[in-house]
Amino acid sequence: MTCFAERRTPNGKKFLQNPPGFTMIELIISIVIMGILGVFTFSFLGDSMGAYVRVKDHKILYDEARIAMERMAIEIQNSSRSSITIGTSSITFDQPSSIWNIRYRLNGSTLERMVGIIGYYPIADNVSSFTPTYSSNIVTLELVLTQAGRGTVRFRTSIYPRRS
Repeated sequence: MTCFAERRTPNGKKFLQNPPGFTMIELIISIVIMGILGVFTFSFLGDSMGAYVRVKDHKILYDEARIAMERMAIEIQNSSRSSITIGTSSITFDQPSSIWNIRYRLNGSTLERMVGIIGYYPIADNVSSFTPTYSSNIVTLELVLTQAGRGTVRFRTSIYPRRS
């Protein structure tokens, strides 16, 4: 017959042989799990920040192309069909409210606008191609902007000049 004696503290409570807490193995396993979760979390945050920067840079090109296309489309829409002249990477037309011609041309990688004798001024940079076409009283403009690290933006629109 085996006899077990209970050990008690001075105030009469049972003395625990194995005090509550974590073993070394439990601590190591929890540290490893927390490390794995941390790696995935920071990887996800890094990828998200990279995507944000790429979208922000792409939006700069997009906005530049959109503004240039909107301006050209409004002016061409208000021009007379008989005054439209298409050249290599250029378009010239008359505005009814002005005595001057308006001309858009691609000069290197800059899309420029000229009114009369005032001279050219840039309206879009990083332009890789500008292709105007005119057939059946419809002007079609294609504008492509490209910049390293920011990507490529393509715009194409068809415009019907209102005046004959």
